[in-house]
Amino acid sequence: MSPTDDRAAVLRRRALFLGSTLAALGSCQKGGAPPETGKGPIVAVPAGEPEDASAPEPDAAMPGRDASRPARGNMPSLEIPSGVSEIARSNYESLVSRMTRVHGILDEIEDVAPKCGMQACEDKWAEVAKKLYQLEDAFGFGWGCSGSSAQAKAFDARLKEHMDFYQERRKNVDAWLLGLLGEQGFARLQELVEKERYANPRPCLSIACMDW
Repeated sequence: MSPTDDRAAVLRRRALFLGSTLAALGSCQKGGAPPETGKGPIVAVPAGEPEDASAPEPDAAMPGRDASRPARGNMPSLEIPSGVSEIARSNYESLVSRMTRVHGILDEIEDVAPKCGMQACEDKWAEVAKKLYQLEDAFGFGWGCSGSSAQAKAFDARLKEHMDFYQERRKNVDAWLLGLLGEQGFARLQELVEKERYANPRPCLSIACMDW
């Protein structure tokens, strides 16, 4: 708000305060219009009149917030090396499938995130919460077992590249959502994600690992 607007707002509040004071003095008379004085009639100003009737309803939109999508960056390689063992190939295929899925979900979140706040559009933000839960569910089961072979170590290095890249992108998307919603709206979004967890329980599984 500019200094001119600040000054105008102060003057409006001052005028309302003076008018309310005069109205209160006039209301001490039992019935009838406020008495006239040598300076003319006292004009009563209705109490509680908004300063700016044209102001938008709170949370109806999110003006001024950065709605641009966060930068994605370059995803690490999804190529499956040739000549690897059956276990290594299976792990690479799982990695490709999972990373393709989670980045697709992040794309969808950026596409469907509404441009209105949580209070006005909670039903639309609930769809975003479902997709955030889908990200968690995608990592609900482990990648298998690490191994001591050269192929296993090469896979672990590739896995780390992808997880580092994913976590950085997820952090940027979360920061973007926080910027859109504000702290209170973002906290409500986390509550909606928690509701998805309770609605979709998953079993805990244990596996026996073998070196490869």
